[in-house]
Amino acid sequence: MLIDTHSHLSDRRFDNDRSEVLARCRAEGVAFIIEIGAAFGFEGNETARGIAENNEAVAFTVGLHPHDASRMNDDQWARLEHLAATHPKVVGVGETGLDFYYNHSTPEEQKAALARHVELARKNGLPLIIHDRDAHEQVFDVLEAENAFDGPGVFHCFSGDWAFAKRVLDRGWMLALGGVVTFPKALETHEVARKAPLRHLLLETDCPYLTPVPHRGKRNEPWMTRFVAERIASLREIPVKEVLLATGENALRSFDLERLI
Repeated sequence: MLIDTHSHLSDRRFDNDRSEVLARCRAEGVAFIIEIGAAFGFEGNETARGIAENNEAVAFTVGLHPHDASRMNDDQWARLEHLAATHPKVVGVGETGLDFYYNHSTPEEQKAALARHVELARKNGLPLIIHDRDAHEQVFDVLEAENAFDGPGVFHCFSGDWAFAKRVLDRGWMLALGGVVTFPKALETHEVARKAPLRHLLLETDCPYLTPVPHRGKRNEPWMTRFVAERIASLREIPVKEVLLATGENALRSFDLERLI
């Protein structure tokens, strides 16, 4: 089962050929795609909803990206709460978290937004999708303080070392690996891919970003998740079918996708 657990097909780079991309995914054997609503401002949630409603093999998440934490308002939040509580194809909350690389919103604003997302996920029994850039310790501290590890969650595009990965795994959470694992110099990510239990790994693209080898320089698409699986299999010295089966089952379980398939 080839499942992309983190895509941004709502990105305007897909505006001219989104239907063709989805058709290509079906042809390449992609079983399911999770479209992330928390991108490109609040309206990304509405775009993600439209993609999911018009495509049987697409579900979506709701939230506001940490970049947009400073722009979050009560009206937007009420609409997110309504979607999370009522839409049958909402399977997660996020991506949310902390990004101290760009700092488009202040650390305080980002932490407050993350705490609010934790409560939204808890209230609706949904997994959290965590964005963590240059903020490993800080994001972990907020998650612990808010008791987020009492519920399910995923560190999207995991970028920490093996020591940090073990802390996340000890809390029972999932690690999602994408195109970075195919980069020759991503040695820390390679170590995580080798050592993490398969039952805690998910595949993703984060498309249109982080295109895997051998397609670097091109727009990333969900079907390219296959190259992520192949690289993980190579690093672990196991058949790629074993990676696809395990990560597919993990995705079904983590996001309760069986009710949609």
